[in-house]
Amino acid sequence: MTSTTLTETATQPLSSRNASSSDTGDTVLDSIKKQKDDADTLSWIMRQYRRCKSQRVYVERQWYVNLAFYFGKQNIKVIAANGAASNGFLLTVPKAPPWRIRMVVNRCRTFVLKQMANLTSQEPKFYSVPAGTSDEDATSARIAESIIDSYYREEQYKLKLRRLLFWGSICGTSFFKTYWDKSQKDANGNQGKITTDVIDPFHLYVPDLLQQDLELQPFLIHASTMSPEMVKRIYGVEVTANATTSVNLLEDQFLNLTGNGKVPSKFNAVLVLECWIKPGSYDRFPDGAMITVAGDKLVQNKPGWPYDHKEYPFAKFDDIDTGKFYGEGVLTDIVPLQREYNRKRSQIVENTNLIAKPKLLAPRGSINPSAITSEPGQVILYTPGFNPPTPLPIAPLPAYVENDIQQLMSDMQDLVGQHDLSHIVGTRTSATMLAAIQQQDALIIQGAATNIEQVTQITGRQVLALVKQFWTTTRTIKVVGYDEAFEILAFKNTDITSNTEVYVETGSALPVNRAGRQAFLMDAFKLGLIPDPNDVLDLMDIGGVAKIQQDMLIDQRQAQRENQQMVALGKNPPAADFNFPDNIDPMADLLNVVQESGEVPGQPDPDENANVPQFVPNTWDNHTVHIQIHNRFRKSEKFESLDDLTKKIFQNHVALHEQALQQNTSGQPIPAQPGIQPTDEATANAQPAPAEQPTQAGDVGGDKSGIENVGNAIPQGLPVGITTRAGNYIERTL
Repeated sequence: MTSTTLTETATQPLSSRNASSSDTGDTVLDSIKKQKDDADTLSWIMRQYRRCKSQRVYVERQWYVNLAFYFGKQNIKVIAANGAASNGFLLTVPKAPPWRIRMVVNRCRTFVLKQMANLTSQEPKFYSVPAGTSDEDATSARIAESIIDSYYREEQYKLKLRRLLFWGSICGTSFFKTYWDKSQKDANGNQGKITTDVIDPFHLYVPDLLQQDLELQPFLIHASTMSPEMVKRIYGVEVTANATTSVNLLEDQFLNLTGNGKVPSKFNAVLVLECWIKPGSYDRFPDGAMITVAGDKLVQNKPGWPYDHKEYPFAKFDDIDTGKFYGEGVLTDIVPLQREYNRKRSQIVENTNLIAKPKLLAPRGSINPSAITSEPGQVILYTPGFNPPTPLPIAPLPAYVENDIQQLMSDMQDLVGQHDLSHIVGTRTSATMLAAIQQQDALIIQGAATNIEQVTQITGRQVLALVKQFWTTTRTIKVVGYDEAFEILAFKNTDITSNTEVYVETGSALPVNRAGRQAFLMDAFKLGLIPDPNDVLDLMDIGGVAKIQQDMLIDQRQAQRENQQMVALGKNPPAADFNFPDNIDPMADLLNVVQESGEVPGQPDPDENANVPQFVPNTWDNHTVHIQIHNRFRKSEKFESLDDLTKKIFQNHVALHEQALQQNTSGQPIPAQPGIQPTDEATANAQPAPAEQPTQAGDVGGDKSGIENVGNAIPQGLPVGITTRAGNYIERTL
């Protein structure tokens, strides 16, 4: 191989060889320069990481204390310590005599769980506002809402929101990270997926702790750990483990303190630092960059910004605003009170133990102290000539100790805004007073609820921006359509033409008292403000309501399915006409029926409906309910966007329901419409035979119930499952 290369080089012209040598030299120089730049970049990121980590030591210290108290380790003490592993401090449990009572009544966990329940009791309500007044803008906004609704449901947004609140309530700050993961597949097998992860504050580092706004930080570092095998699979680089799985998440002393097992003594993971640098923040990165360091290697260096929305792919949640980057958790103010509460409770137990087994006064050498136990009826032997041991008088605990406990509980409830009203239920306290107390409690967490709405809005905006950037092929999503019916829709990025902004209704994340809500709904129903009891049940927010409503809503569900079927029929009208036998006049007998019963208001015009497929009601339909559901859909924005043919199908179908309802009210026969055949259950479920297939005259097939009113007007030889209107046919599928 070498000789061939030398021969080829020797036969080249001198100018070519000089040019080749120059190109090779330039390539080598470029390679050396790139290696130096990469080394400088790696060194810069590691320096920034260590600086960010060291400057928030005091903040992390409170995080560890709050976590320890949440997990019930409330007898800890923070001591100063040296060494990188300790991060400047250690959490220890001081030793105590065996008789010392260390009672822990974990009110901290109760407060956190209640706050999480309150803040997730209501789902934030989002919407997309059209960028303009055109139909295209309105359609784009509807598509955006459908995509966000589907995404929140598939990503289990409410569950992730609880995890976000867990870290936020304890540490004060937590994050959502929404990004495009090209290595994953979506539910339909398409390569690439939009994903939202919950990031705890231990994993995210920023340089400016006084800057509250995440987007105004010049850069941020997302730290995590991966196995060496995963690093090689994702980045194609072999690296050596340089960390334990606990690094940057929880320090070793905390893991041991909470009983999570011994931390591995050997490195078993790789520290991965993902650095996002905003454009214009540093001369080294004028266009911004996204750089990844794994172990001691630079595995990814992307100049510029990878996402079109130009934002950090993070949304920050603060539980209690502090005016700084990191907020404070609800436990920060509770920890001192919890310590004192535990101490008071322990004193009561110690005093009880002392009363049950009091101290004894005895002359030296008169008894063997180790022989005295708490056994009932024990005989204590003492040395003759000495006085018998006598109990030492014990002063009872002052009354203020019990009062202090009640005061501590009241103080903690005031701080977190969670008052226990069970002790005043049934008293003379007015409902207005109870509502006022609950309203005051809601004000305490109003800031956290507002931050939830902001996080939801940012996440939705970023999801739409990623859809517009990466959904280059059509993807299907499942959405809850009109009247709570599921629909499968197909979209791609070009369908979102003008707007990717998502708004969240102000106050929609605030908790609502369920008992008060239910009482209000019952009063509104009694006053006639909500006439439909089904609407009251829907708004009650009671588990099991769907099962109760199954029989009550069976007619509504059927009408909602018909809405979907008629929309589908309008999009795919019949492709062929049905030819009646020459000896059959389908109009004659039907017109005779109409003439005998008189003209019916709202009857479709035969000429006008000549090419409109008919969707005929069933004889067993609840016509009142069907008319209500169909007309409700006809008033919707979605119906306004449908084509004229579909609107005409709805109009004729509702007219037939109105005719049937009028007949049921008056007791007169239902006037049949020209070319329309009511269908029964067997007809509705049957499959149509080909139009060319010969049939026996007079053989309609299936159950004849529900069609006797039209008599001989039904065309002989009509295939089962076919309804006619001047030759047009459809297959009725329920």
